[in-house]
Amino acid sequence: MKLKEIADRIAVHLKRIEADPVLNKNTKEDRRGLSQFYWTDAHVAGRFVRVIYITYQGGSNLTKDTAIAYLAALDSGYNGKHWRLPLTQSDTNGEPK
Repeated sequence: MKLKEIADRIAVHLKRIEADPVLNKNTKEDRRGLSQFYWTDAHVAGRFVRVIYITYQGGSNLTKDTAIAYLAALDSGYNGKHWRLPLTQSDTNGEPK
């Protein structure tokens, strides 16, 4: 699977999570407060998949193996951020643990 395909599929999941008010908790009932996901995105950044959960906070670079593991978790129903998964192959900067 190519990085672009992985990134595109992760982005679809993130947009789904962002649009769901049950999954994307907000600090105010009228949705004017802070959310856990805001203008999410995933795209290719060199040899990484860059995942953005809150646009103004930057993002994380995932190695291909980590991105595939995160995508598999999302495909199986996981609705959280990658660092909450027990990924052990590499960290988000591509350095071995």
